[in-house]
This record gives sequence, structure tokens and C-alpha cells, in this order.
Amino acid sequence: MCSNATVLFQTPSSYCVTLQDVLTNTVLVLLGLVIISLNSWILWVLFINRGRMDQINQFIVNLATCDLLIGVFVMYDVFYNMFQFKIFVECMLREGFFISVNLASVWTLASLTCDRYLKIQHPFTYIKRFSKKRVQVILAVLWIMAFGIGTCPFFGWNTEDIWQICNFFGTMEKSYITFIMVLFAVPFLIMICAYIRIAKTAFVHLKAIQKMECHSRDVPFCLHSWKAAKMAILIVGAYLICWSPVGFFIAIVYTTDIELSLSPLMSENVIFTYLLGIGIFNSILNPLIYASNLDMVRKSAKNCWLVTCCRKLLTTTSTPVRPVTLRSDVSQETDNTRVSDCV
Repeated sequence: MCSNATVLFQTPSSYCVTLQDVLTNTVLVLLGLVIISLNSWILWVLFINRGRMDQINQFIVNLATCDLLIGVFVMYDVFYNMFQFKIFVECMLREGFFISVNLASVWTLASLTCDRYLKIQHPFTYIKRFSKKRVQVILAVLWIMAFGIGTCPFFGWNTEDIWQICNFFGTMEKSYITFIMVLFAVPFLIMICAYIRIAKTAFVHLKAIQKMECHSRDVPFCLHSWKAAKMAILIVGAYLICWSPVGFFIAIVYTTDIELSLSPLMSENVIFTYLLGIGIFNSILNPLIYASNLDMVRKSAKNCWLVTCCRKLLTTTSTPVRPVTLRSDVSQETDNTRVSDCV
């Protein structure tokens, strides 16, 4: 029975829902809605501009898909948190899905880093090594591997201990968590080493551009390469900042007896949930990074804002007005594209 004064109601599975649960999951719902909305918009903009997509945009599509799936997971996890139904199959599939999406995300970041590294270090042979078809094959293999590893607990690599609540620390084997941590750590070490090399090369190239040692026709290519590398660094940095607390906390839980010093109201699972909220926030930061660095996304955001302002102006005007032309040299086709960007 529920005896705590803060308990609001009891679920059919005898789980006591407190005010803290309601407030926490309300925040998660808002995060989930924002994540789904922003990343759906990014995918739509990239889809309608698919004819202009290059290799880096293919990685962005994959990252936005990962973030969108994380938003869907958050919405479903809120439903689970409020009812806490104890179904072993559901537990393994839910946690395995979350692990799979995050593995696909970090491996995509590692692939994006390799893409930028090759384009900076070997710009003239880059197309041969990283063609669009090869990128598609790489991304497909990443998803297959990620879901294969994520479903390992479902096929037996688990503790089978779900008598209380199906939680991450109660159901995952220590050996499996160690394996997952290695799969996350190795790509990050590779990315750090690659960006150190890129940074060293950057100083040389930037000095060459300033001294006009690059041929004039090569300068736009150089600038475009460094702009794309800057965006990749921002994406990787945001991911590292948001998700590293989760990784460090998991390592602390499995290497120390920290759970003995924690109170029931602030257990390792409660802390883990709060840290996941920080990690999930990365799925909101990524679309903002795309919007500030990708021309097609930035223009779409600007056009949406302009069209919205024009619509408000037309609806608030009492007398009929002529349609406002945003620029005299903009064709009707461009106006239609602006409207389609906002759909």
C-alpha cells in the first residue's frame, strides 16, 4: 500500500505515483514534443532539398532520425513511468531500443568525423573514398550492428531480475554494460584524435588562405570544408557535454558501492533518470546547430518566419490588401517553396 503523503494515486501494478513523478514526466513530455517537432522539421527541409544533398547532409539526416527516435522513446517512456507495468519482454525491448539508437548516433558521429578528416586531409581524393553510395552503405551497416547489439539483453544477456521495477541497473548484466561503455568510449577517442589532427591542419590551411597561397578558385572549397568541419565539431562537442555525465555515472555505479550511501528518494535510478534528461536535451541542441550552420535549414527558418509575419499582417488588417512581395526579384515558385518549408 502507498503510505507516502505525496502519493497521488496507485497504478494497477501497485506502483505509487507521486507528485515528483508527475512533475518529472511532465517535463519529459515537453522535451519529447520539442525533440519530435524540431527533428521532423529538419528531416522535412532536407527531404525537399534532397537534390542538393552531399555526404555531410546524409550524416545529418541519420543524426536527425536518431534524435527523432529518441523523442518517440521519451514519449513512450513517460507512459511507462506513470504505470510501471512489469513485462519482461517489454522491458528488454524498450531498453534495448534506447541503447540501439544511441549506439547508432555515436557511430554516426564517428563516421562524420572520418568524413571531415578525409575531406580536410585529402580533399582531392575525398570523393573517391567517401561517395554518397558508400556513405549509405556505412549508415545501413551501423543501424544493423546497433540493433543487433541492442537486442542482446532480449536474447539472454540480462539479469532477469525485474521483481520490483524494470530499471536499467536492475536488468542489465555488468558485463553487458561494460561492453556498451567500450563501444561508446572507443569512437569518442577516435574522434578526439581526429579533431586534434584537423585542428593542426586548420592552422596551416588558414595561414595559406590568408596569404592567398591557395589558388583563388580553391578558396571557396577550403572555406566550405572548414565550415562543415566546424559544424561537425559543434555536434560532437554537444553530444559529449550532454551524454558524458550519464557515462560517468554508470561507471561510478558499477565500480563503487555508491548505492549504499544514497537514500531511497534519491537512488541511483532516480539520479540516472535526471542525468538522462540532460542527455536527451542534446536532441534539441542538434537541430539548433543545423539551423545555424546549414544554409538550406537557415534559409527555411528565415522563410518560415517571414511567411508567418506576412500571414499575421494580412489577417489583422481590416481592409483588403495586396499580397506582400518579400523581394522584388523573387519568383512565385520561390514563394511556394517558402510556404512548403513551413509545412
